[in-house]
Amino acid sequence: MIEVELNYSFTDLAEKCEQHIGPRKFYLHNRIGGEGWDVRPKRLKPNGLLVQGCIARFDDPKTATYLLLKIK
Repeated sequence: MIEVELNYSFTDLAEKCEQHIGPRKFYLHNRIGGEGWDVRPKRLKPNGLLVQGCIARFDDPKTATYLLLKIK
């Protein structure tokens, strides 16, 4: 399992994952995922401000590399 931090909206990255990896299996208020992948927004700073970007988790490093190359 590999985790990658990106400066993308988590909903936009989830759409890219659906497009290039596979369909989504769940959509929670702060997490979207499918078979072998899931995306969530970065956490809040201690002062309560939102941090832009998201954290994507993939089961396979090859899948993570493939998606990173597709979105760049």
